[in-house]
Amino acid sequence: MNKTDNLLLEIDSRNLDCVFITESWLDSSMPNSFIIRDRQLTCLRKDRNRSGGGVCILHGPMITAVPVSIPKIFDHIEVCSVDI
Repeated sequence: MNKTDNLLLEIDSRNLDCVFITESWLDSSMPNSFIIRDRQLTCLRKDRNRSGGGVCILHGPMITAVPVSIPKIFDHIEVCSVDI
């Protein structure tokens, strides 16, 4: 079982509505469907696009999460922000 499978198993078995992930290792070559597969999850992320890093928020349909725009001056910071 890979790390994505383990993550989805934890989300399913614990009935989690919202998960915050650091060191996601996601990059532009991996679509959101790679992470959420057939789940009813929304994926918001900030990829590093090089080895390691990245942050990600996964939330289910019971959570209304509105992405917060981060000013361009902070593009060098790995941050993903939402209003809930």
